[in-house]
Amino acid sequence: MTDLQAQTSHSPSHGEKTLASGEHSQLQGGAPLASGPSVVDGRRYPRGGDYEAQYLDTKELPNFQALSRIGNPTALGIVSFCVPLTIASMALMRFGTLELTATWAAVGPYTFIGGMGMLLAAIFEIIAGNSFAFVVFASFSGYWFSLSSVFNTNFGLAATTTAQTAAIGAVAAVQQNQTLGFWQITYVIIDTVFLICSLRTNLVFIIIFAALWPTFVCLAVMLTNDGLTLTQVEHWSKAAGAFGFIASITGWYLFLALMVGDSGHAFKIPVGDLSSFWTGRDDKRASKSRTD
Repeated sequence: MTDLQAQTSHSPSHGEKTLASGEHSQLQGGAPLASGPSVVDGRRYPRGGDYEAQYLDTKELPNFQALSRIGNPTALGIVSFCVPLTIASMALMRFGTLELTATWAAVGPYTFIGGMGMLLAAIFEIIAGNSFAFVVFASFSGYWFSLSSVFNTNFGLAATTTAQTAAIGAVAAVQQNQTLGFWQITYVIIDTVFLICSLRTNLVFIIIFAALWPTFVCLAVMLTNDGLTLTQVEHWSKAAGAFGFIASITGWYLFLALMVGDSGHAFKIPVGDLSSFWTGRDDKRASKSRTD
């Protein structure tokens, strides 16, 4: 992030709060910082809505010392989310000549971009103290790792299903699909929690989780209902892909906003900050301390 790298000699302007390392350490367990930008050890850091827009987390006392060492991992998590989701959405919508059976070709992006990329971002997010972003990235990292294992022949899922189908009939394939459908249902629950929590972040994040919810619902219906005709399966697949594509396009917009912010441009890409509309626990604590 340019704010953490290029502006090491930045002088605090009006409304900014300058803190030394020792002072910042004292404030970690004490009074809240000002709502304006802060300069810690010569580095300028965003605060309030600007901090939330860059790090997708809302907190009164960001871990500036950790951020000065690792920079901003959020953009890595978002792009690692968008790449495999875009591919999967296009396959579900049957873009061009794509079919669902061709998604095995995306095992590489699912594993090394979706799985590994989001896992790395999650690790650095928890180091920076951003719990919400950590859980989001870690959860979807697990999703892409798991999805890649379904199509990876080294895990033997396809071979096992083929063998069971030969032994007991088509019921084996039905059981496999229903198991995968129940997996999608768990992510409906996870995404619901994320959607509720994102109401305090920004509109872009809300749109992403709102679009992912029907994506997982459509996949769950498609996989758990063995009575669907091929035409109905295709309709549910395209619906899931369409909602997933909306989430991916919104994610690409968020990635642009993050990279513009990290590059130090004078302009900002709006993400619809909502943190000012909610009173959080830290805000109430800060208000109480000022009253006392």
